[in-house]
Amino acid sequence: MKALIFQNKVIQIEEALFEVHNDLFWVDAPDGTEYGDVYEDGVIRKPTVPLELKKLQVRNERNRLLAATDWTQANDIPQTTKDLWAPYRQALRDVPQQDGFPTNVIWPLPPA
Repeated sequence: MKALIFQNKVIQIEEALFEVHNDLFWVDAPDGTEYGDVYEDGVIRKPTVPLELKKLQVRNERNRLLAATDWTQANDIPQTTKDLWAPYRQALRDVPQQDGFPTNVIWPLPPA
């Protein structure tokens, strides 16, 4: 397979080569090459996620998990249920303060 490169990104993957504009060029594509992969120093690799984007992704997942457990704190829920879920919800809120945030997050487990 061949990968068509434009501005250091894979924009097309083909078995057969064809003539392209001078701003584009073909390289050998290893198995697993996908559109959007990065071409640098003669190697195709997966793009890295910028740190700020990774922080946003982790916070979005944390917010999703919190929202999914909002029901546990409603007024008509027994206090025992609230008390059971409160530590998990607090651990989710504390995710951004973890030493490994955002690249090595240890996700808390919900109560059984």
